[in-house]
Order: sequence, then structure tokens, then C-alpha cells
Amino acid sequence: LRLPITAVEAAAGLVPPAVATHLFGTAGSVMMSIMLFMAITSTGSAEGIALSSIVAYDIYRPYFKPTATGIEILMVSKSTIIVFG
Repeated sequence: LRLPITAVEAAAGLVPPAVATHLFGTAGSVMMSIMLFMAITSTGSAEGIALSSIVAYDIYRPYFKPTATGIEILMVSKSTIIVFG
């Protein structure tokens, strides 16, 4: 394809954006930006879910209210996401 990319840029992982831009022009750049945004958003979402589960099941239930119902656990999870989100 003879991409205008150096070996240093290739080693830094910039080949996929270069190929997308070369093949699709501006639309390829937009597609790569959207995919990057989706990956970052997904990572943040997973971290929020993990934190809320840890707080609800590993801290709240064992130490504060061992008889917590499912609804109470759900409220703790949602509250954790709101506070740390």
C-alpha cells in the first residue's frame, strides 16, 4: 500500500488508522475515531460495573447488612455508579 508511515509510527500501533485513512479517506479517519471512542467508553463502563459489584457484594453485604435483599444490593450498586461515575 505504500503508506506514509515511519517504522517508529508503525511500532507505536498507528498502522490501522493509516490504512483506514488511506483506503477510505476522511471516512476512514472518522471510523477509527468512533471505534476508539467506543473502546474507551466500553472500558469505562466495565470499570464502573466492577467497582459497583465490589462495593455491593464484597463490602456492603458482608460488613453492613448481611441480610440485604436484591433490591437493596441493586440500589447500592446504582448509588456507587452515581458517586464514582
